[in-house]
Amino acid sequence: METNSEVYLSKKRFTLLLALYFIVYLLFIPNFLKHITLLLNPHATIVNLYVSFFIHIIFLCICIYVSKPVWINSIHAIRNNKLNCIKCFLKYTIFIVVLNAFLGLILSFFTKTSTSENQIAIAENARIAPIFICFISGIFAPILEETIFRGGVFCFFRQRHSYFISMLISSFLFGFIHVMESLFTGNFNDLVYLFLYMGLGMVLSKSYEKTHSLLVSIGVHMGNNFLGLIGLFLSL
Repeated sequence: METNSEVYLSKKRFTLLLALYFIVYLLFIPNFLKHITLLLNPHATIVNLYVSFFIHIIFLCICIYVSKPVWINSIHAIRNNKLNCIKCFLKYTIFIVVLNAFLGLILSFFTKTSTSENQIAIAENARIAPIFICFISGIFAPILEETIFRGGVFCFFRQRHSYFISMLISSFLFGFIHVMESLFTGNFNDLVYLFLYMGLGMVLSKSYEKTHSLLVSIGVHMGNNFLGLIGLFLSL
């Protein structure tokens, strides 16, 4: 099986991947969707879901293309060691779900809140557009975030540094983007949930390190998110 050191992600691809995510996805696309929606319907109160779906798919394809070396290696890793990848997928899916529940209970006890602002936003949007939220949270987010934070950040630093440093950097950034909006709006109480998302990021990094395949970490990520969505819809 190929090792992470054999996956070459150039500085150019890495920089472009980060720019795509932090500038285009987080800053440009939300504003673009608002303007397009208002052009189509000046009285709209939510973004046009069809346009949003199309833009998200196009953006995801671009990110996958930019990180193509990692994706190619991921496919080879699955083909070369299917059994190990399946075992790791099952093992880390169970582990991440248990860890998510455990850390969530601990943090809610200390913060006196039931969940993070990120999860509250997902719950609110799920009432408005349940199918779209299932796509975004269950499919789009796991593929995009694993492409960026495992295929991009983790892999780039893993070529140059130890597993621990690579895991720590990628997990911190992964956790930060999930509490970033709360911090920018002054809700510093939500900062404690950084540890929860970092914990999840560490498990996802480990699943990638063990299999050298984004497909496995994506599967683990999807499993965690879909189970969360099931619990969310049952509570609505």
